[in-house]
Amino acid sequence: MQILDKERQSRRAKRAENGGKSSFVWNEIVFNSFKAGYLKQLDFEFYKRLESAISKRMYRFLDKRFYHRQRLEFDLRTFACEHIGLAKGYHNGELKRVLRPAIAELEEQGFLKRLPEEERFICKMKGEWSAVFVRAGKEAAQVVEQEGEVVKALIERGVTRSSARKLVADHDEARIREKIAFFDWLVTRKDKRIGRSPAGFLFRAIEEDFALPDEYLATRAEKPTKKVTKLLPLQSQTPHEKTPSRLKVEHDAIDSYWNSIGAEEQVRIEKELVKNAPPFLREQYVDGQKERGVLFQAVRRAIIEGYVRKCLEKQSQAA
Repeated sequence: MQILDKERQSRRAKRAENGGKSSFVWNEIVFNSFKAGYLKQLDFEFYKRLESAISKRMYRFLDKRFYHRQRLEFDLRTFACEHIGLAKGYHNGELKRVLRPAIAELEEQGFLKRLPEEERFICKMKGEWSAVFVRAGKEAAQVVEQEGEVVKALIERGVTRSSARKLVADHDEARIREKIAFFDWLVTRKDKRIGRSPAGFLFRAIEEDFALPDEYLATRAEKPTKKVTKLLPLQSQTPHEKTPSRLKVEHDAIDSYWNSIGAEEQVRIEKELVKNAPPFLREQYVDGQKERGVLFQAVRRAIIEGYVRKCLEKQSQAA
Protein backbone atom coordinates (compact mmCIF):
# COMPACT_ATOMS: atom_id res chain seq x y z
CA MET A 1 0.00 0.00 0.00
CA GLN A 2 1.33 3.46 -0.90
CA ILE A 3 0.71 6.69 0.96
CA LEU A 4 0.99 10.03 -0.80
CA ASP A 5 2.29 12.94 1.24
CA LYS A 6 1.00 15.92 -0.75
CA GLU A 7 2.77 18.51 1.38
CA ARG A 8 6.18 16.95 0.94
CA GLN A 9 5.57 15.95 -2.65
CA SER A 10 5.35 19.55 -3.78
CA ARG A 11 8.73 20.32 -2.20
CA ARG A 12 10.59 17.13 -2.97
CA ALA A 13 9.12 15.88 -6.23
CA LYS A 14 12.21 16.92 -8.15
CA ARG A 15 14.62 15.30 -5.72
CA ALA A 16 12.79 12.27 -4.36
CA GLU A 17 12.65 9.24 -6.59
CA ASN A 18 9.18 8.31 -5.35
CA GLY A 19 7.82 11.83 -5.48
CA GLY A 20 6.93 12.08 -1.79
CA LYS A 21 5.43 8.61 -1.59
CA SER A 22 5.93 6.15 1.22
CA SER A 23 4.74 2.57 1.48
CA PHE A 24 4.27 -0.31 3.86
CA VAL A 25 3.57 -4.01 3.48
CA TRP A 26 1.27 -6.13 5.66
CA ASN A 27 3.05 -9.21 6.94
CA GLU A 28 1.45 -12.61 6.34
CA ILE A 29 0.10 -12.99 9.87
CA VAL A 30 -1.69 -9.64 9.92
CA PHE A 31 -3.06 -10.14 6.41
CA ASN A 32 -4.38 -13.61 7.29
CA SER A 33 -6.08 -12.09 10.33
CA PHE A 34 -7.77 -9.54 8.05
CA LYS A 35 -8.98 -12.28 5.71
CA ALA A 36 -10.25 -14.36 8.64
CA GLY A 37 -12.42 -11.48 9.80
CA TYR A 38 -10.50 -10.62 13.00
CA LEU A 39 -11.75 -7.07 12.73
CA LYS A 40 -14.08 -5.26 15.08
CA GLN A 41 -16.16 -2.52 13.51
CA LEU A 42 -16.30 0.72 15.49
CA ASP A 43 -19.05 3.32 15.18
CA PHE A 44 -16.59 6.16 14.67
CA GLU A 45 -19.29 8.84 14.42
CA PHE A 46 -20.61 7.79 17.83
CA TYR A 47 -17.04 7.72 19.18
CA LYS A 48 -16.41 11.29 17.99
CA ARG A 49 -19.58 12.51 19.72
CA LEU A 50 -18.20 11.47 23.11
CA GLU A 51 -16.53 14.34 24.92
CA SER A 52 -14.80 12.58 27.82
CA ALA A 53 -11.57 10.68 27.20
CA ILE A 54 -12.67 8.20 29.87
CA SER A 55 -16.03 7.59 28.18
CA LYS A 56 -14.20 7.00 24.88
CA ARG A 57 -11.94 4.40 26.48
CA MET A 58 -14.94 2.79 28.17
CA TYR A 59 -16.85 2.67 24.89
CA ARG A 60 -14.00 0.95 23.03
CA PHE A 61 -13.44 -1.56 25.83
CA LEU A 62 -17.10 -2.42 26.47
CA ASP A 63 -18.23 -2.44 22.85
CA LYS A 64 -15.93 -5.36 22.04
CA ARG A 65 -17.26 -7.40 24.95
CA PHE A 66 -20.92 -6.67 24.32
CA TYR A 67 -20.59 -8.90 21.26
CA HIS A 68 -21.04 -11.97 23.46
CA ARG A 69 -23.46 -10.85 26.16
CA GLN A 70 -25.51 -7.83 27.18
CA ARG A 71 -24.55 -7.68 30.87
CA LEU A 72 -20.92 -7.31 31.91
CA GLU A 73 -19.51 -7.31 35.42
CA PHE A 74 -15.89 -6.51 36.33
CA ASP A 75 -13.88 -6.08 39.47
CA LEU A 76 -13.96 -2.31 39.98
CA ARG A 77 -10.21 -1.80 40.42
CA THR A 78 -9.30 -4.12 37.57
CA PHE A 79 -11.73 -2.39 35.23
CA ALA A 80 -10.85 1.17 36.20
CA CYS A 81 -7.07 0.88 36.59
CA GLU A 82 -6.03 -1.86 34.18
CA HIS A 83 -8.55 -1.38 31.37
CA ILE A 84 -9.57 2.28 31.54
CA GLY A 85 -6.24 3.64 32.77
CA LEU A 86 -7.18 5.41 36.01
CA ALA A 87 -4.52 5.94 38.65
CA LYS A 88 -3.88 2.91 40.85
CA GLY A 89 -3.49 5.22 43.84
CA TYR A 90 -7.21 6.03 43.84
CA HIS A 91 -9.33 4.36 46.51
CA ASN A 92 -12.63 2.75 45.54
CA GLY A 93 -14.69 5.85 46.28
CA GLU A 94 -12.49 7.99 44.02
CA LEU A 95 -12.66 5.40 41.23
CA LYS A 96 -16.46 5.48 41.31
CA ARG A 97 -16.49 9.29 41.42
CA VAL A 98 -14.25 9.55 38.33
CA LEU A 99 -16.20 6.90 36.40
CA ARG A 100 -19.68 8.34 37.06
CA PRO A 101 -19.55 11.27 34.55
CA ALA A 102 -18.28 8.97 31.79
CA ILE A 103 -20.98 6.41 32.55
CA ALA A 104 -23.60 9.16 32.51
CA GLU A 105 -22.41 10.32 29.08
CA LEU A 106 -22.65 6.78 27.68
CA GLU A 107 -26.14 6.49 29.16
CA GLU A 108 -27.23 9.78 27.59
CA GLN A 109 -25.87 8.68 24.22
CA GLY A 110 -27.94 5.49 24.41
CA PHE A 111 -25.02 3.07 24.68
CA LEU A 112 -25.49 1.96 28.31
CA LYS A 113 -28.72 1.18 30.12
CA ARG A 114 -29.37 3.45 33.08
CA LEU A 115 -28.90 1.63 36.38
CA PRO A 116 -29.39 2.83 39.95
CA GLU A 117 -26.24 3.34 41.97
CA GLU A 118 -26.73 0.16 44.02
CA GLU A 119 -26.94 -1.91 40.82
CA ARG A 120 -24.08 -0.13 39.03
CA PHE A 121 -21.54 -0.64 41.83
CA ILE A 122 -21.96 -3.76 43.95
CA CYS A 123 -20.07 -4.39 47.19
CA LYS A 124 -18.89 -8.01 47.26
CA MET A 125 -17.15 -7.76 50.60
CA LYS A 126 -15.33 -5.12 52.58
CA GLY A 127 -12.97 -3.30 50.23
CA GLU A 128 -14.05 -5.23 47.13
CA TRP A 129 -16.47 -3.76 44.60
CA SER A 130 -17.63 -4.73 41.14
CA ALA A 131 -18.90 -2.51 38.31
CA VAL A 132 -21.89 -3.63 36.22
CA PHE A 133 -22.72 -2.48 32.68
CA VAL A 134 -25.78 -3.39 30.62
CA ARG A 135 -26.03 -2.49 26.96
CA ALA A 136 -29.06 -0.44 25.98
CA GLY A 137 -31.37 -1.65 23.23
CA LYS A 138 -31.98 -5.14 21.87
CA GLU A 139 -30.15 -8.18 23.10
CA ALA A 140 -27.24 -9.31 20.97
CA ALA A 141 -28.76 -12.74 20.51
CA GLN A 142 -31.91 -11.25 19.00
CA VAL A 143 -31.76 -11.27 15.18
CA VAL A 144 -34.33 -10.54 12.52
CA GLU A 145 -36.75 -13.36 11.86
CA GLN A 146 -35.92 -13.66 8.17
CA GLU A 147 -32.37 -14.85 8.90
CA GLY A 148 -31.84 -18.56 8.50
CA GLU A 149 -31.18 -20.87 11.45
CA VAL A 150 -27.49 -21.32 10.63
CA VAL A 151 -26.91 -17.57 10.25
CA LYS A 152 -28.59 -17.02 13.62
CA ALA A 153 -26.39 -19.67 15.23
CA LEU A 154 -23.24 -17.97 13.92
CA ILE A 155 -24.38 -14.52 15.05
CA GLU A 156 -25.17 -15.87 18.52
CA ARG A 157 -21.54 -17.01 18.72
CA GLY A 158 -20.16 -13.57 17.91
CA VAL A 159 -19.74 -13.74 14.12
CA THR A 160 -20.93 -10.55 12.43
CA ARG A 161 -24.09 -10.81 10.35
CA SER A 162 -22.25 -10.02 7.09
CA SER A 163 -19.58 -12.65 7.81
CA ALA A 164 -22.24 -15.20 8.80
CA ARG A 165 -24.09 -14.65 5.54
CA LYS A 166 -20.84 -15.02 3.58
CA LEU A 167 -20.04 -18.32 5.28
CA VAL A 168 -23.50 -19.70 4.56
CA ALA A 169 -23.27 -18.58 0.93
CA ASP A 170 -19.76 -20.04 0.37
CA HIS A 171 -19.93 -23.34 2.28
CA ASP A 172 -22.33 -26.21 2.66
CA GLU A 173 -24.51 -26.33 5.74
CA ALA A 174 -23.10 -29.64 6.97
CA ARG A 175 -19.60 -28.20 7.31
CA ILE A 176 -20.85 -25.14 9.17
CA ARG A 177 -22.95 -27.18 11.60
CA GLU A 178 -20.00 -29.52 12.18
CA LYS A 179 -17.66 -26.64 13.04
CA ILE A 180 -20.26 -24.96 15.26
CA ALA A 181 -20.60 -28.19 17.25
CA PHE A 182 -16.80 -28.42 17.52
CA PHE A 183 -16.62 -24.76 18.58
CA ASP A 184 -19.25 -25.29 21.30
CA TRP A 185 -17.31 -28.31 22.55
CA LEU A 186 -14.15 -26.20 22.86
CA VAL A 187 -16.06 -23.46 24.68
CA THR A 188 -17.47 -25.86 27.27
CA ARG A 189 -13.94 -27.12 27.92
CA LYS A 190 -12.56 -23.56 28.06
CA ASP A 191 -10.01 -24.76 25.52
CA LYS A 192 -7.15 -22.34 24.86
CA ARG A 193 -7.17 -23.17 21.16
CA ILE A 194 -10.03 -20.70 20.75
CA GLY A 195 -7.70 -17.88 21.76
CA ARG A 196 -8.76 -14.31 22.43
CA SER A 197 -11.09 -14.06 19.43
CA PRO A 198 -13.65 -16.90 19.61
CA ALA A 199 -15.66 -15.55 16.68
CA GLY A 200 -12.50 -15.25 14.58
CA PHE A 201 -11.55 -18.85 15.43
CA LEU A 202 -15.01 -20.09 14.39
CA PHE A 203 -14.84 -18.14 11.13
CA ARG A 204 -11.46 -19.63 10.23
CA ALA A 205 -12.53 -23.11 11.31
CA ILE A 206 -15.33 -22.98 8.74
CA GLU A 207 -13.49 -21.05 6.03
CA GLU A 208 -10.37 -23.27 6.17
CA ASP A 209 -12.22 -26.44 7.15
CA PHE A 210 -10.15 -27.20 10.25
CA ALA A 211 -9.51 -30.90 10.79
CA LEU A 212 -11.39 -32.24 13.82
CA PRO A 213 -9.04 -33.61 16.52
CA ASP A 214 -9.23 -37.22 17.62
CA GLU A 215 -10.24 -36.27 21.16
CA TYR A 216 -13.33 -34.50 19.85
CA LEU A 217 -14.24 -37.29 17.44
CA ALA A 218 -13.97 -39.77 20.30
CA THR A 219 -16.73 -37.94 22.15
CA ARG A 220 -19.00 -38.55 19.19
CA ALA A 221 -18.08 -42.24 19.07
CA GLU A 222 -16.56 -41.74 15.63
CA LYS A 223 -13.17 -42.62 14.28
CA PRO A 224 -11.39 -40.10 12.07
CA THR A 225 -11.17 -41.29 8.50
CA LYS A 226 -7.84 -41.07 6.76
CA LYS A 227 -8.52 -39.58 3.39
CA VAL A 228 -5.53 -39.15 1.08
CA THR A 229 -6.11 -36.44 -1.48
CA LYS A 230 -3.57 -35.55 -4.11
CA LEU A 231 -2.64 -31.87 -3.99
CA LEU A 232 -3.21 -30.02 -7.25
CA PRO A 233 0.06 -28.60 -8.69
CA LEU A 234 0.57 -25.09 -7.37
CA GLN A 235 2.05 -23.85 -10.64
CA SER A 236 -1.25 -24.54 -12.43
CA GLN A 237 -3.24 -22.33 -10.06
CA THR A 238 -3.69 -18.64 -10.65
CA PRO A 239 -5.12 -16.45 -7.84
CA HIS A 240 -8.62 -16.30 -9.38
CA GLU A 241 -8.69 -20.08 -9.65
CA LYS A 242 -8.38 -20.57 -5.88
CA THR A 243 -12.04 -21.22 -5.25
CA PRO A 244 -13.27 -22.38 -1.81
CA SER A 245 -13.61 -25.93 -3.12
CA ARG A 246 -10.04 -25.96 -4.39
CA LEU A 247 -8.75 -24.52 -1.13
CA LYS A 248 -10.61 -27.29 0.68
CA VAL A 249 -8.90 -29.89 -1.51
CA GLU A 250 -5.51 -28.40 -0.65
CA HIS A 251 -6.23 -28.24 3.07
CA ASP A 252 -7.54 -31.80 3.09
CA ALA A 253 -4.40 -33.00 1.34
CA ILE A 254 -2.13 -31.14 3.75
CA ASP A 255 -4.00 -32.37 6.84
CA SER A 256 -4.07 -35.92 5.51
CA TYR A 257 -0.33 -35.98 4.85
CA TRP A 258 0.55 -34.44 8.22
CA ASN A 259 -1.78 -36.77 10.14
CA SER A 260 -0.22 -39.77 8.42
CA ILE A 261 3.08 -38.98 10.15
CA GLY A 262 3.67 -40.50 13.57
CA ALA A 263 3.34 -38.27 16.62
CA GLU A 264 7.04 -38.48 17.57
CA GLU A 265 8.09 -37.71 14.01
CA GLN A 266 5.68 -34.75 13.92
CA VAL A 267 7.30 -33.31 17.05
CA ARG A 268 10.79 -33.75 15.56
CA ILE A 269 9.85 -32.18 12.23
CA GLU A 270 8.02 -29.28 13.86
CA LYS A 271 11.03 -28.44 16.05
CA GLU A 272 13.28 -28.45 12.99
CA LEU A 273 10.85 -26.30 11.01
CA VAL A 274 10.59 -23.73 13.81
CA LYS A 275 14.37 -23.66 14.11
CA ASN A 276 14.75 -22.84 10.41
CA ALA A 277 11.67 -20.61 10.08
CA PRO A 278 11.97 -16.89 9.24
CA PRO A 279 12.81 -14.85 12.37
CA PHE A 280 9.38 -13.19 12.57
CA LEU A 281 7.46 -16.47 12.40
CA ARG A 282 9.86 -18.13 14.82
CA GLU A 283 9.41 -15.32 17.37
CA GLN A 284 5.61 -15.44 17.08
CA TYR A 285 5.67 -19.22 17.52
CA VAL A 286 7.86 -19.09 20.62
CA ASP A 287 5.94 -16.18 22.20
CA GLY A 288 2.56 -17.87 21.70
CA GLN A 289 3.59 -21.43 22.54
CA LYS A 290 2.36 -21.21 26.11
CA GLU A 291 -1.18 -19.90 25.48
CA ARG A 292 -1.49 -21.52 22.01
CA GLY A 293 -4.00 -18.92 20.93
CA VAL A 294 -5.33 -18.13 17.46
CA LEU A 295 -2.18 -16.27 16.36
CA PHE A 296 0.03 -19.16 17.46
CA GLN A 297 -2.17 -21.64 15.59
CA ALA A 298 -2.00 -19.50 12.43
CA VAL A 299 1.80 -19.26 12.64
CA ARG A 300 2.16 -22.97 13.36
CA ARG A 301 -0.07 -23.89 10.44
CA ALA A 302 1.84 -21.57 8.09
CA ILE A 303 5.15 -23.19 9.06
CA ILE A 304 3.85 -26.75 8.71
CA GLU A 305 1.94 -26.08 5.49
CA GLY A 306 5.08 -24.85 3.75
CA TYR A 307 6.87 -28.09 4.59
CA VAL A 308 3.95 -30.36 3.62
CA ARG A 309 3.40 -28.57 0.31
CA LYS A 310 7.00 -29.25 -0.68
CA CYS A 311 6.61 -32.92 0.24
CA LEU A 312 3.40 -33.24 -1.77
CA GLU A 313 4.93 -31.49 -4.76
CA LYS A 314 7.85 -33.94 -4.69
CA GLN A 315 5.40 -36.84 -4.56
CA SER A 316 3.45 -35.38 -7.48
CA GLN A 317 6.60 -34.94 -9.57
CA ALA A 318 7.82 -38.44 -8.75
CA ALA A 319 4.46 -39.87 -9.83
